[in-house]
Order: sequence, then structure tokens, then C-alpha cells
Amino acid sequence: MSCADVEQFLGAYADGELSPERRRDLEAHLPGCPGCLALLRDLEEQNAALAALRGDEPRPPAALKRNLRRRLRRTALLTLARVLILALVVAVAAAFVPLAMAREWPPLARVLFGLSGLALFAALAPLVWRALWDVKNVVWVRLAVEEEEGQ
Repeated sequence: MSCADVEQFLGAYADGELSPERRRDLEAHLPGCPGCLALLRDLEEQNAALAALRGDEPRPPAALKRNLRRRLRRTALLTLARVLILALVVAVAAAFVPLAMAREWPPLARVLFGLSGLALFAALAPLVWRALWDVKNVVWVRLAVEEEEGQ
């Protein structure tokens, strides 16, 4: 293994992410190459410094956690309200479908009925998108809060 190859894989080696075969090749190269060995020591020192910094992460204040939980509940309730409104609108729209099928409507009325369905879909699409977005955010934040409490 050349020095260029070692330099390419040195970060992965220091992080313990190399395959056993590459690890053996790199370890065979290191004792005979002071330059690559020095690079490895520098990487290990940097990793140790970063690990020490990770331990000093500031803890969020309790008020922030309370506010986050309150906003999370509020977002969950708003999402529930949006989904219920959406379900109501869809149920009302679905009630008109048999009515439209049971009558003999002129072609223009059928076109207008179809266009009104498209308009309803276009009006509801942002509501559905927002509800799905809120559900994703509620789940994401909830997982983050649980992970924080677990530490």
C-alpha cells in the first residue's frame, strides 16, 4: 500500500470503519513509514479533542423544554383539527357522488361537476400537505424530546 493510499484511508482507519483486509494492509504499511504514522497520531489527537468537546454540550433550560412540549401539544391538536375538517369535507363531497350518478345531467353540468371536484381537490391539497407536515414535525420533535430525556 502506498502513502497516497494510506492517506486516503487513514480517516476511516482512525474511526474504525475499514474492512479487515484494508486494515491489515494499512497496519502493515504504518510501522515502516514515519510520515503516515505521524498523520495517524494527528488524526487520533483530533478525534480525542472532538470527543472531549462532545461531552461539554450545554443542556437546554427547563423552560425551553416546557415551551417545546406545549407547542408540540398545540401542533398535534391543530393537526387533528385539520384532519377532522378534511374528513368532513371528503364525506360531504362523497355524499354528492351518488346524487350525480343517479340523475341524467346534461353534458355541461357533468363538466361543471367534474371541475368542482378538481377545485375541491386543489383546495384540500394544501390542507392535506400541512397536516402531513405537522404530523412529521410532531413525531420528529417527540423523538428528539424522548432522546434528550433518555440521556
